[in-house]
Amino acid sequence: GLLLGINRKNSYRMRSNKHGNFEWLCSYVELAPKLRDIVLALRRNLRGSSCVVLGCGMSNLSSDLKRLENVRRVCSLDREPEIIEAMAKREPQLEWRVAQLEEAVTEDFDFCFDKSTSDAVAAERGHAADVAICAARCLRPGGLYIVVSLYPAELVEPLLNDGLLFSLVAPCTQIKNATLAVFQKNILSISPLSLLNTVATRQSQLFNSWFLDRHPLLTPQRYAVLEEKWRQFNPALGHLEPKFAYSVLFTDTPLSKLYDHDSFLSDLSIFFQQRSATSSTADTDIRKKNCSSSDEDNFAFDFATALAFLMEMQ
Repeated sequence: GLLLGINRKNSYRMRSNKHGNFEWLCSYVELAPKLRDIVLALRRNLRGSSCVVLGCGMSNLSSDLKRLENVRRVCSLDREPEIIEAMAKREPQLEWRVAQLEEAVTEDFDFCFDKSTSDAVAAERGHAADVAICAARCLRPGGLYIVVSLYPAELVEPLLNDGLLFSLVAPCTQIKNATLAVFQKNILSISPLSLLNTVATRQSQLFNSWFLDRHPLLTPQRYAVLEEKWRQFNPALGHLEPKFAYSVLFTDTPLSKLYDHDSFLSDLSIFFQQRSATSSTADTDIRKKNCSSSDEDNFAFDFATALAFLMEMQ
């Protein structure tokens, strides 16, 4: 599925800027006060302070975490070699590793930090079980799994407080547009890898319940609003250019705070590629125009296709 423009196939481009770093959701400055409270409150249960960051990206988080009291080691993982190479040059005093989630080295870290990596993986796979299993493999028994997610606490908590790998040890906290949750690794009698299918099935069911049943993008009321707004641009519910479609679908909604126009275009491109690969009628979805300006100006799509796009996002 597609979700809020965080499909990781384009993540290197999306997570870099002219300053060479990218902070998704919130910065360390915003997280630091709560993180210090967590470390101080749970310090007696920790034997030291080694931390692994899953999906580090181009964030400054890894170097910032090294400043926490008693944190002696930070190891940062990402699956994209370009990112690890760039970060290793920028912060050579820290550890940087290219690793897929399935390849993460088993070690006894005290902390595992997941800043929206679960969100990105869930967008691709419909669950984030791979991240949870990776965290469990990296942590010692009793180690802390710290999650920063764009999802609300009422979804984040049951996803990981599952009675299998982790237990919630501190109330979820809202920081800016993100949820901060802290879980503790349970004592396991079996390998975390053996629980992958169980965790994936459970998380998929929770995501489906959340998005399809409890918080659908397309309720009857929402459908009526979108239809009315689309008709303002095209009374026949025909084709609109992306800039107008984005205005109809996402302006004045909570999603617009996280989902910008460039992310919309990126997801549209992936959406139409998928449809062209699976549908013999895909060419009717898009009206391509003969112009030589930007790619955005070169196509348009109708209301029915816009609804299909929302369903795919969901």
